Amino acid sequence: MDKIKLAGDSIWWNRKDFDGREISKQAGKPYPKEAEVGDMEEEDNDLGLPSTIITVYHNLPWEIYTDTGFAEGVKRLWKERTGEDHDIDWTEQGMQNDSVATFDMLAKQ
Repeated sequence: MDKIKLAGDSIWWNRKDFDGREISKQAGKPYPKEAEVGDMEEEDNDLGLPSTIITVYHNLPWEIYTDTGFAEGVKRLWKERTGEDHDIDWTEQGMQNDSVATFDMLAKQ
């Protein structure tokens, strides 16, 4: 497993609803400093868009979603593992799960 340093800026870690109630399972828990990343799988999207979905297996809850350090680390690891340099960014929130993150990888023109 490779390690990725986190930025600590996920908007979902201590998320509150409009009444100020905590709605994140991670509320009050310390924000992790790094993530361990295992396999990364590439799959074509079925929408006809010029992007590919990357599935990333890791050791953290889904609330890590939007952490900029995690996204940059995934981009770096993808390049190290495949030799390919692509623009990579998080997919939508509903596609994130505990221990599994998904990213859009845009095709280079």
